[in-house]
Amino acid sequence: MDHQKFAAAWISAWNSHDLENILSHYSDDLMITTPMITLATGVKKAH
Repeated sequence: MDHQKFAAAWISAWNSHDLENILSHYSDDLMITTPMITLATGVKKAH
């Protein structure tokens, strides 16, 4: 799959609000870090 098709599939998955569909675009060991999580949850560190 070329990058444009992958991007279109990712956007479609995101817009579907289907978590399994969204996560199918990532590896099983994905780790996302962002300061916005702390603001949204109040949790400073989670594992």
